[in-house]
Amino acid sequence: MILDAKELSNGQAEAANKQILNALKKRVEDQKSKWIEEILGTLWSLRTTENEATGHSPFELVYGFEAVLPVEIDTKSLRVNLFSAEENKQLMKESLYFLDEVRDSARDRMAAYKQRISKFYNRRVYARLLKIRDLVLWNAATVQKGRIHDGKLSTTWERPYEIYDELQPGA
Repeated sequence: MILDAKELSNGQAEAANKQILNALKKRVEDQKSKWIEEILGTLWSLRTTENEATGHSPFELVYGFEAVLPVEIDTKSLRVNLFSAEENKQLMKESLYFLDEVRDSARDRMAAYKQRISKFYNRRVYARLLKIRDLVLWNAATVQKGRIHDGKLSTTWERPYEIYDELQPGA
């Protein structure tokens, strides 16, 4: 199956939305509050938390430095107590010079991460050779020739279908 750019970007958006939704569910369940009250804190935590795949937070990859967390300001951490406006300005300029290197290392690390995940997944996958007259289930979640998936609560699989022809091995 070949995905075009639109389908690929939708997959990335769906993955990000799932991460936000899972984080929101945890915060709302624990505090018995409404999700709208928790969305800003949830987004902030996701943006400032180091990503396993890249080794950097999304905030750092965009701006070139780590964010100062609200808890650091409230507790007067060393980072806040030793703050110097001129030194900070100089360090920010220097960090911009290294931003491309940070992004390149994040890209390399993400590629290695994807290879590890793929290798782990492929170890557990077994090829199933299908033959004519075998019964298979149809994935109803796919959109094929005008058929539209009805949503999250609809059935995922449709009745068994019998294979009656093989166009090429495996298809």
